[in-house]
Amino acid sequence: MSILSISFRNNQEAFIGKHIAQELEQDGHEASDIRRAVQHAINFYRNTAGFALGKVFDECLARAKKMLVPSRTKRAKKAKTI
Repeated sequence: MSILSISFRNNQEAFIGKHIAQELEQDGHEASDIRRAVQHAINFYRNTAGFALGKVFDECLARAKKMLVPSRTKRAKKAKTI
């Protein structure tokens, strides 16, 4: 899987993007979904002012994985509450 289509501003972003792509590829996600998730994680990294010490990659990976979880429809939510 190539993430070359995503532009990184620095080495930290490249590291995050490369390793998140590897993790998601091992989980069996499609290449297009991986690209979207990596872009989402990089945007999260760029827009977050502070991270806990040593948790930058973990938080970005969690955001990428959370994005790929299919959301439930409103109908399914209503049916469950009734």
